[in-house]
Amino acid sequence: MENKTFELLEKMHSDIQSRFDMMENEIKEVRNEMRKGFVRLENKMDENHKVLYDGI
Repeated sequence: MENKTFELLEKMHSDIQSRFDMMENEIKEVRNEMRKGFVRLENKMDENHKVLYDGI
């Protein structure tokens, strides 16, 4: 009985660990996409900000 319990716990631990690994990878991908979006937004804001001073 102890052996079956240990095997079950070991399997559960393995499943949970693999899910955490998948979540970590997805979070990294989201962070990278957000950084790209922020850079594009900053570049666009810089371009538009310069236009404001063209008439001065």
